[in-house]
Amino acid sequence: MRKTLLFFFSLVLSLSINAQRISIQGNSFVCNGGKIFFVGTNTPWDNWNDFGGNFNPQFWADEFAKLEKNGINSSRIWISCDAAGQPFVDVEGVTHPATQQFWDNLDYLMKLATKHKIYVIATISSFDNLDETKPASKNWMALLNCTQKLQQYCDTFLKPLVERYKDNPYFFAIDICNEPEWMHEHKKYGKMEWDFMQMFVGMCAAAIHSYNTQVLVTVGSASVKWSCDKFEGNKWSDAILQDITMNPLAYLDFWQIHYYEWTNQFGNPFHETPEHWGLEDKPCIIGETPANNKIYGFPISYDEIYSLPYSLGYDGVYPWTSNGAGTGDFGTLKNFGDAAKRMSQQVNNSKSKK
Repeated sequence: MRKTLLFFFSLVLSLSINAQRISIQGNSFVCNGGKIFFVGTNTPWDNWNDFGGNFNPQFWADEFAKLEKNGINSSRIWISCDAAGQPFVDVEGVTHPATQQFWDNLDYLMKLATKHKIYVIATISSFDNLDETKPASKNWMALLNCTQKLQQYCDTFLKPLVERYKDNPYFFAIDICNEPEWMHEHKKYGKMEWDFMQMFVGMCAAAIHSYNTQVLVTVGSASVKWSCDKFEGNKWSDAILQDITMNPLAYLDFWQIHYYEWTNQFGNPFHETPEHWGLEDKPCIIGETPANNKIYGFPISYDEIYSLPYSLGYDGVYPWTSNGAGTGDFGTLKNFGDAAKRMSQQVNNSKSKK
């Protein structure tokens, strides 16, 4: 009898977890048998390199409660902000295991995500990792210049990360790098050749896919300039990543483009569809866009920050930021929270009618 009950409860738990899991069907995100649109936000950090650093549990508890209250169902969070974050990479480019404090902090975050039903996109690196004004940037330069050390990074950090949270459906995706293009474009951030960054992204993507989990993979591209074929070519296409790594598992599960006023010269995702960019083969989200509607370079209401991309076929929008992190007046949840709540209600009402 006891074994029967244990089996029954295990089955119920498994079905519950699978019902909450995000998967991909065609070019859409799917959850519990229906399409899902991410009424998202960025909550990148409270204190830079929070995890394993100056982590404030009360901030995160309060912030996640606010997100849920405002209808937000996903947040993009930088679990490592630069070369001084976790995991530690030494001067030889060797990756050391993440600290227990890092794991404890991330465990706490994922408990909050589960409680408040917030799907987390975990950003694990940024162009900031190569910021020449920071001494540890040289360590990451050594890592990116050696495929053996890249593999060791995957084995030492990515594998335990994915395996630790593989059964939590709210650990939805890994963003391998925030705006990696700046590592190529600017001397301050390394001025690296594309193939070094493509090798990093490709090897990380292949490693995550090889662990046989349902965690999805993306890259936070700074602009469609580098993520479609209309301009300089899609630097993160399946063909490029698979060719450079010689691994069929090197691919992104969904596209992520960022929008700010300067990118208007390459087009506008609030006016143009994913098909316009040739990005209709996978789900496509706007992973960053101002939370302040006064700095778009064109008239847009707070409701339209979500509703326009939704109507054009995008799969989520993530305003920067919920908590005012970073520099500049990009806005906070106070700007777009009511619009997010209305969008969440619209999406949920649309589901109920089907």
